[in-house]
Amino acid sequence: MTDLEIMDYERKRKTVLRNVEKSGAEKIDIRICFGDELADVRYQSGKSETFDSCPEGEMRTADKVEGKYTLYTAGNLWPDAWNRRENAYDGKKIITGK
Repeated sequence: MTDLEIMDYERKRKTVLRNVEKSGAEKIDIRICFGDELADVRYQSGKSETFDSCPEGEMRTADKVEGKYTLYTAGNLWPDAWNRRENAYDGKKIITGK
């Protein structure tokens, strides 16, 4: 069972999707906006939703995308190194090599 945790610019982690393999997720894309991670999840049912690492009670006021990559496709879980990333930018380097 693998849970999806995204982090904000202060490196605080937030669990946004439990048991990814059984959630029906088809694809998970990660966007980086001002050091925050956002997860765009598309499900096999066709439904889509976005999870934001912005802390509860705060609102995102700008959406400048500083990076984007595909983290997960059905049957292809991300590498364990991604779970040990120090910040959002490290996550992109781990997945894309850039």
